[in-house]
Formats: sequence, structure tokens, C-alpha cells
Amino acid sequence: MKILFVSAEAVPFSKTGGLADVAYSLPKALKEEEIDIRVMTPKNFHNKTIPLKENQVASGEVEVGWRKRYIGVST
Repeated sequence: MKILFVSAEAVPFSKTGGLADVAYSLPKALKEEEIDIRVMTPKNFHNKTIPLKENQVASGEVEVGWRKRYIGVST
């Protein structure tokens, strides 16, 4: 089984509440059950704890209201 776990925040990269703790511990527990799990979280440029090393695999723009915003996926 393969799972992509998407969360608005995840320890150790970003944390404002309990969601970040769950986004850390649940995938870890599932991996111990030999489930192929990956975690995806937004890269907040204001958060200096996320490493800048990236391997970009996709990019583009999304319309948000009257403007366009950059979107990218990195590994």
C-alpha cells in the first residue's frame, strides 16, 4: 500500500498546534507497519527551519482571486 499524507504543518518543519504532531507520529507509525508513506507539506518561506536544498519535480501557477501564485513540488 502506498499513502501520500498531506498536511498543512508537520514537525519538525512547521508547528502551530497539534496537527503538526499527528502529521509526524502517524506516518512514522504506519512506516513501522511497512507501509510506503510519504508526507507532503507546504513550504512556508517565512519558516527558516525548512532546508533550502530542493529537487524540483513540478512547477506552475495557480489563480488565487485576481492574481497568480507560484506552485512547485520538490523532494
